[in-house]
Amino acid sequence: MNFLFRAQAFIRFFFKSKGLHRVHSPFVFRMYEDLIRSNDRFYAFAELEKLRTRLLADQRIIERIGIGAQLKPKPLPLGEIARRTLATDHWCQIYFKLVAHFKPETILEIGTGVGLCTLYLAEAHPSARVITLEGDPAIAAVAREQFEKRKHLNIELVEGLFDVTLPDVLKKNPSPQFIVVDGNHTYAATMRYFEWLLPHVSEDTILIFDDIHWSAEMERAWKEIKQHAEVQQTIDFFRVGMVFFRKGQVKQHFILRSSFIGI
Repeated sequence: MNFLFRAQAFIRFFFKSKGLHRVHSPFVFRMYEDLIRSNDRFYAFAELEKLRTRLLADQRIIERIGIGAQLKPKPLPLGEIARRTLATDHWCQIYFKLVAHFKPETILEIGTGVGLCTLYLAEAHPSARVITLEGDPAIAAVAREQFEKRKHLNIELVEGLFDVTLPDVLKKNPSPQFIVVDGNHTYAATMRYFEWLLPHVSEDTILIFDDIHWSAEMERAWKEIKQHAEVQQTIDFFRVGMVFFRKGQVKQHFILRSSFIGI
């Protein structure tokens, strides 16, 4: 990641982002007000944040194979990998609130990492089926360990390169209603996954892309996703982009802050 690029991208975002009074879509307004910006805390948050603390303190050395945008990574302590890859508590809790509210039957996560965000998704709606894809066997092993400790039988971890596993997962699970894409942060891969997902979305699908301002490539991908004919509304929260396919809605793109104090 180019930190200068990301800093410049944030400055652009900061001056373009709008307040709630500029949101004229009733669906987006209610979701933004009641879920994204709410300060509600749920039963699982404290336990899952204890797990984050343990993962960050874990000094086991992990030998990664290197995939996607990062090739040939050096071995690192698990805590350092967690620090670099974990979604913030803020965003994990937003995902939890969205899932708890909309209650999707099938959740698809592309990019398991060490599994903390997956657990937030699973615990938000325990009867949902959570399918999560991880390309690196060493990281997948860490995630699987967390799932087994918390006895989550509703999580299916699919190990292997996304280009191989995603098409097969979509054949077996053709209608995921809540999708988080947090994997290969390149333009080509992001657009490829988007095109593969399109035949499987519906008006109720919430599709989320992580790190949309991670690089010029990711910003290019986000711009093309917004312009796609099937996309009706999007929200740019800087860290993530949300995509909606609700027919009958005016095509709109919002740039909003996800909290009262920042991004």
